[in-house]
Amino acid sequence: METSILIKGGHVIDAFQGIDAVQDVSCVGAQMSAAPGEAPVLVNAEGCYVLPGLIDYHAHLFDGGDSLGINADLLLAAGVTTVVDAGSTGYINYGLLKKTVIDGSQISVKALLNICPFGNPAGGYHENYDSAIFQPDEIARLIRRDYPDPLLGLKMRISREIMEGRSMEDYRKAVSIAEELNVPFVVHIPDPFEEIGKILDLLRPGDTVAHVYHGKGQTMFTEDGRIHPAFLAARERGVLFDVANACTNCDHRVAKKAIDAGFLPDIISTDLTKIGFAKPHMVKNLPFVLSKFMALGMDLNTVVAAATSAPAKAMGMSGKIGTLRPGANADITICELREKPMLFTDKFGNSHTGTKALVPVMTIHNGQFAYCSPEFN
Repeated sequence: METSILIKGGHVIDAFQGIDAVQDVSCVGAQMSAAPGEAPVLVNAEGCYVLPGLIDYHAHLFDGGDSLGINADLLLAAGVTTVVDAGSTGYINYGLLKKTVIDGSQISVKALLNICPFGNPAGGYHENYDSAIFQPDEIARLIRRDYPDPLLGLKMRISREIMEGRSMEDYRKAVSIAEELNVPFVVHIPDPFEEIGKILDLLRPGDTVAHVYHGKGQTMFTEDGRIHPAFLAARERGVLFDVANACTNCDHRVAKKAIDAGFLPDIISTDLTKIGFAKPHMVKNLPFVLSKFMALGMDLNTVVAAATSAPAKAMGMSGKIGTLRPGANADITICELREKPMLFTDKFGNSHTGTKALVPVMTIHNGQFAYCSPEFN
């Protein structure tokens, strides 16, 4: 008999279904269900928020394969049930990521393939984005095999220090490979090597700009303080914008100014690495970053959507994850919203405070209990 779980009395927030109300939630086996099965395990969620399992759309998970990767399963305790490796590997070493991390983790792991053949090793070494070595045939082989699960698309970083000696032709070639394969393209934009409008103008509906609120070089604001027209035009045609917080790629001044101007992120993710994981006060984990953006002016429902239904849509998995609808994956995060003084800082010396902390107390993944706070229930 399949295990059934009945969660009673919690406040459900599910943007995909348009639910914002106190109601019961149940799953049978690995799927959400309209009604519980026989003899369900009861969970009392009164006073808590019941959310679809959180999705961290940008992290680095090649643990043991580069200098940044963290153990993906550690994220289950943060309420994350699906996480995306953001281009740690290229076609040469993707097979090892798949074998050791994607296939070997309890948490659901997806990946972006770096356009550079050996990915992003970090540790002071950057990708080689000479388009002469991109190997589109090898990329196509992996895409044909693994897209859209677990490969979600292609990734490139276009900061000046990475693109030294490279040109717009190398960038255009990367985007054209994604276009030829009909897969999404994710571009890392801090301190862009070329005028930012030229970078964004090549992006297509469903592509993603990572680190939208960065504070290095050309930001999303023009010199006279307006949102750059290329950002507005890109959003209008369906390009997505991701926080991808990291330790160095989110400037609170830029984020606050943009949010006040109504330019909210489509997706909120962490860009977690060994540098920022579980450490105050920059990144820590996804609920911490969601709490930060509430302190910056976004409401609870909006930040939850940016970490559930929005990334699910970007991944081509709407209705499967990021929602509690019957038939979806049985991924559930139960959180408390605690009144608590919070301090948030960035790498640029800026800090601000908040009054609320989103605290995960239980994680259910594929219909199984994956984490429970000692104080819950």
